[in-house]
Amino acid sequence: MHLVLIFILLLTTCMYAFAEVDAELLIKANSGDHDAQFEVGKHYLINNEYPKAIEWFTLAATQGNVRAQNNLGVMHDEGLGVKLDKYEAFKWYKLAAEQGYPTAQNNLGVVYADGEAVEQDYLEAIKWYKLAAKQGYAESQFNLGVMYATGEGVKQDKQEAAKWYELAAKQGHAEAQYNLGIMYAKGEGVEISFEQAYYWFLLACENDDSEIGELAAKYREKVEKELTTNQKDSIREKAQK
Repeated sequence: MHLVLIFILLLTTCMYAFAEVDAELLIKANSGDHDAQFEVGKHYLINNEYPKAIEWFTLAATQGNVRAQNNLGVMHDEGLGVKLDKYEAFKWYKLAAEQGYPTAQNNLGVVYADGEAVEQDYLEAIKWYKLAAKQGYAESQFNLGVMYATGEGVKQDKQEAAKWYELAAKQGHAEAQYNLGIMYAKGEGVEISFEQAYYWFLLACENDDSEIGELAAKYREKVEKELTTNQKDSIREKAQK
């Protein structure tokens, strides 16, 4: 399984795209308000004006704004508005992660798991994933599930994997839902249950229209052959709530 680097700001609604920066917000930003500086940076990011976004995020980040620090990390990681620099990305992730920001903690875990800017260290990756996961961060919960399922950096433990997958799945994480469905279908880490498998495959299909959704649909079709019409109707009703 892969580990995913998250850049949540690109999911921000596009209703503000191409609008001018709010004058009052700009006044606050120019006066040194780091939250306002972050918002100005976000405005430029949404509008793909990366150099300006870097400028404002840097002003906020140097004052300790964790969201700006994380976004600078991602922009250096992806080479958005700056030369791609994994080491600079690591620096900013770490600053935000050490302040308890779960998105940065997850991203720092990815860096340690991938071993690009630092020596690969699965134990350190797990440490940061757990810190984020305990704050309810679904991506880290999923990543922990992957590591326990595969035995990557830890002793393989399918029950522990299922636990973390379920936490992420209940938050709507499609890949966790799919993986949990597979575990119920095969009885890995959990007692085999075609009803549970069908339920999680249904949700994965609803939450993802790409490869994961397609895979979930195929397995859902296989599992439903083991269920009665009443069982399927009841599960569909539950999934719609």
